Amino acid sequence: MNPVFSLVKSDYIKLLALKRTMLLFAVASLVFSVIPILFSAGIIISVYAAVFSVLSYDQASSVHHFYCALPVNRSQIYNSSYLFGFSLLFFLSAVMGLVAWLSSFFTPPDFTAGGLAINILLGIGVGIIYLSIMLPFNLCLGTQKARIVNILFYVGFFIFTMNHRDVLLGIALYLSELPFYLAFLPVLLLLFLFYFLGLIIYNKKEFKEES
Repeated sequence: MNPVFSLVKSDYIKLLALKRTMLLFAVASLVFSVIPILFSAGIIISVYAAVFSVLSYDQASSVHHFYCALPVNRSQIYNSSYLFGFSLLFFLSAVMGLVAWLSSFFTPPDFTAGGLAINILLGIGVGIIYLSIMLPFNLCLGTQKARIVNILFYVGFFIFTMNHRDVLLGIALYLSELPFYLAFLPVLLLLFLFYFLGLIIYNKKEFKEES
């Protein structure tokens, strides 16, 4: 098996071992999935809980010492974190979308079919932006230092979402009318910019124990 896929598989195994920690976040995400204004926030909560709990576990356990004994290089370790994070983002977005759709059979629907699709796409877009910024910070600085950046990002996003719902809806509607590649082009540019900057820094990083 490709070393990158092997590392991703090990991350999913770690995630299963952290299932008790994930339970509270899972409940919050399921609640948020049926509330249009909080759908994107629910995706970020899910991604944060799953991806960064695993990264925090790795760094607290000094797993980089173990990786040094394996036939993998730093670029492969870095790429596996990205593949793990983005595979979870798309999986969790699909699950939350499914929950929102199923809920319409039991309660008055909060989403129209088009509205649900727009919220899923907006959630994926926000999730990509979130991972694009936070993955390099966590991998290069460590989860303890990056936690401050994460809090600022999440609190800022949550406050903006609650106070500027019409702005977000307008952006989502505008993007939905654009060709797919144009709507996601700025997001992808941000992703690649932070990816390559983070990769350069990570390959030169001197690993130290987190206090």
